Formats: sequence, C-alpha cells, structure tokens
Amino acid sequence: SDLGLEVEAQGRTLLAHQRGFGEWGGGLTVKVDPGQAGLGPWLTFGTGWGSAESRIAQLWDSREAFGAGADGAGQAPELAPDRLALEAGWGVAAPGGAGLLTPYAGLSMAGSELSGYRLGARLQAESGMSLGLEGRQSPAAGYAVMLNGRLDW
Repeated sequence: SDLGLEVEAQGRTLLAHQRGFGEWGGGLTVKVDPGQAGLGPWLTFGTGWGSAESRIAQLWDSREAFGAGADGAGQAPELAPDRLALEAGWGVAAPGGAGLLTPYAGLSMAGSELSGYRLGARLQAESGMSLGLEGRQSPAAGYAVMLNGRLDW
C-alpha cells in the first residue's frame, strides 16, 4: 500500500481420526515500510499461537497418536500469543547502486522469556540474486551463523 503497511495472517490445523491427537498453529505479522522500494527504515512485528512446528511425524508413534503425548492439543486457543517477534532494519542503496543492502536486528520471545536474538544483513541485487548473512543466539540452540543465497531466473 502507499502507507507501506503489510498484514499477513497464517494458520494451520491437523485433523486426525486418532483419539486425543490434534495440533494447530497460527500467527499474525504486521510490517511497516514507509520507504520507496525498500529504502529507509522498516519494522516487523509478529505474534504466534499454538504449535510453532508441525508434529505430524508423531502420528506414526502409537503412544503419541492415542493421547500419551497430546500436550493439550485440541484445546481452545488462548487470546494471549505464545510467541512474539520484532525485527527492524534500514534499507540503503548497495555500493555501486546495483541493489539494496538491508542491515537488520531482531528478537524473539516465548511467553515472557527472551528466546533469542539475531543480527544480519541482506543484499538484494537487481539481477534477481540475493545473499544474506545472519548471526543468531538462543538459549536452546546457542550461537549460530547462517548464510542464505537465492538466484531467480
């Protein structure tokens, strides 16, 4: 939109005939990017409810399928989100004017606890190639560095 506002909603559910097993998850993301073509500041705020990842493989484990590990699945969702995420960045013209360079920082919360943070940069070239480098830290996984690349043709 002209205001640079994007809203995205996601949801999923698993319908299974096994007694006591079910899962659901959902989320809402709002991005504010008032700059033109990704230039300037932007902010993304996201929330999540329910399972963050699918547990469909557990259907094949009979103990899970018949309720031993249902973990309250199938209960009505609470209004307060389980997860929150915030990411902010600033898009600048890449050196040589060949694309967009976006440094960013983000943090995630699970309930009222900080569950991780990240710092990185993405380079989107006009040729359709993108490259990203990100450092992450979380109590569960420790430190990690991730390099992503993409080529559109």
